[in-house]
Amino acid sequence: MHDDAPANADSRSRFWNGVVSVLVLAVAWGAWRVTDQPVEDEKQALFDANVSPVERHRAAEAWALLGPSAVPKLTAALSDSDASVRQHAAYALGRIGTDAKEAAPTLMKLLDDEHSSVRRSAAVALGYIKQDLDNLSLTMVRWLSAADGDQRSTATFALVEIGSAAVPAVCEGTESENPETRRQALLILRKLRTADAIAITAVRGRLADDDDSVREQAYKNIIAMRVVTSEEFIRALRDKNRSIVIVATRWRVSEFGEEATAVLPDLRRFVEGDDSVLRGWAIRNINELGSIARSIEPSLIKVLDDESNSTRAAAVRALVSVGAEPDVVVPLLTKILADINPSQRDAHDLSRAAANALVALKPDAAKAIVSIFIKRLQDKDPGHRQFAAWTLACFGEAADAAVPALIEVLNDDEVSSTAAHALGNIGSKARSAVPALIRALSHLKPSVRETAAVALGKIGPEAKAAVPRLQEIVKDEESQSIWEAATTALQQIDPDALP
Repeated sequence: MHDDAPANADSRSRFWNGVVSVLVLAVAWGAWRVTDQPVEDEKQALFDANVSPVERHRAAEAWALLGPSAVPKLTAALSDSDASVRQHAAYALGRIGTDAKEAAPTLMKLLDDEHSSVRRSAAVALGYIKQDLDNLSLTMVRWLSAADGDQRSTATFALVEIGSAAVPAVCEGTESENPETRRQALLILRKLRTADAIAITAVRGRLADDDDSVREQAYKNIIAMRVVTSEEFIRALRDKNRSIVIVATRWRVSEFGEEATAVLPDLRRFVEGDDSVLRGWAIRNINELGSIARSIEPSLIKVLDDESNSTRAAAVRALVSVGAEPDVVVPLLTKILADINPSQRDAHDLSRAAANALVALKPDAAKAIVSIFIKRLQDKDPGHRQFAAWTLACFGEAADAAVPALIEVLNDDEVSSTAAHALGNIGSKARSAVPALIRALSHLKPSVRETAAVALGKIGPEAKAAVPRLQEIVKDEESQSIWEAATTALQQIDPDALP
């Protein structure tokens, strides 16, 4: 009895293995039946008159997944008496794409279907199938004039999907009697991102269009194509429609090279005008043009009294760029710095621009005004003290006389980080601040520790006494930004000291 046990165990094992195998096969067969039947039902739903739009859409998706083999059946469905069947059959063919090219002739006929939903679905499908593109493009351009907004949207989509082959027809659309069609055609050309000669010619033909919206779109196109001429640009700047002028401001005048001088009268007009947006744009472009815009200096000087500190700061930078006369501008910059209100919006921007300009135009004058901000480091208002340290930082090396005062305010929690920043900008001339900056490396505020490390690096080899403490930071610091600042400082002071 016991001798037969192993044999019986083997028999039981084989039996149960067989049962399991049968069950697996049964489950697999059942799963196949469960999944296959719904797919067949879904496909059939395309032709069922009583299904919901959602079910019909799912049916179209199921047919599309079959690929080329479904094309004959779907093509036949394009002639079904039910508009919903025609619509979804066209949709499925579009999903199949270029492999459904044999359905193209029938789909072209559906562009005249009495139901707009069928026409739109056929148009989209043809865009994906990409057959008979010339005729399709011409039809879609005609659709741009349709009263039905959905039909116009479909035409736009189809033309963009067709791509470069649609360009000739779209260019014809820019000549339509309907201004909205002209505008839409221009918009499509822009979406196609084409700079073909035929497209450029079509766009240029609309720069003088009677319709403002068409003209505006044409300028958007010509600027996006990056082929705008200085003459076209000047016409845009002088257009009666402000929207077109704003479109023109997307272009940088400096890109015209020597021809940019032709734009100077308009830049001056905007600088002196009442439109703050155009004034700001003109000043930025004058800054880029440099000395060729020197003639606009008097207009820029007037802007130094503008209500906007941001605009005043831009004018200061432009004056330096054009090479303004120092004897004229320096006294004005000195007054700006002496009178500036730290609590005003963009005061920091104006302070930096004026300080940098003084250093560039007349370093001695910059040194003279530093004393004003040294005194302000003792102001009762912490905001004023911080602003004074910020301005001294903007003077860079020219603020070396402020080193003792900046060392003193390193202990002022309201100003310490900005003071360290100023000492770093002064550079090697701030070497006497090294001991104080080393102490600042242990400050409770992470921002102060980081700025102190940056400042020591800017002082350079003169800050060699800081190497041991910086090495400790590189070894133990958990803050990534402080670690990076200390590592950079060691590289600047003594590269061999890096651990």
